[in-house]
Amino acid sequence: MRSLQVSPHCSSAVVQKNLSDSRGTRSHSRWQIIYLIEVGNLHAAELIPPLVNLSVHSIYKIVEAYNKQGAPALIAKQKGGRRRSLLSVCVCPFFHCTFVISFCNEWFSFLILAPKMN
Repeated sequence: MRSLQVSPHCSSAVVQKNLSDSRGTRSHSRWQIIYLIEVGNLHAAELIPPLVNLSVHSIYKIVEAYNKQGAPALIAKQKGGRRRSLLSVCVCPFFHCTFVISFCNEWFSFLILAPKMN
């Protein structure tokens, strides 16, 4: 059983503030891990997974990233890919509406101009 140790990138007060600020986000469990190790003195990786709903392997990877990069390593990247990053909620219905209108215009013009089959 390995003992978890974190580098002193942030003080305990900063870790606690970041933990409370990240409530409701994907990075909250990552700040919980650092908080439990640094402030709660839980240094066994097997004790932390039931508290944060992550695997032991994930705990090791998060602590390793925090020790290398500091606080920026705990910021979770957004999911959703290209579609979610390019289309906002306001733009998506407009895009869909214009796409449907342009498709219908092309389809009707095709029907009108198409030679009649006997």
